Amino acid sequence: MTLGEMSRVLGMETPGPGTIILHMDVAYLRPVVADRTYTIKMREVRSSRSDRPFNVITTVRDADDAICIVARADVVVKR
Repeated sequence: MTLGEMSRVLGMETPGPGTIILHMDVAYLRPVVADRTYTIKMREVRSSRSDRPFNVITTVRDADDAICIVARADVVVKR
């Protein structure tokens, strides 16, 4: 579920339509359980050229602010 939400944000919100996830590394540090509240923060790390692939670093935190998931994705936007 969590990776699906990350994919949705990348494809629909930022960077938006045309986004292709080339590769993703994910570390599951704590359990993620349905019916609980989590916070997802995503940060883009881009080079000066907008046509090149870039990294998106994602963290998922639980209600106690403990990190549950850390993910790094290689992303490119084709428009």
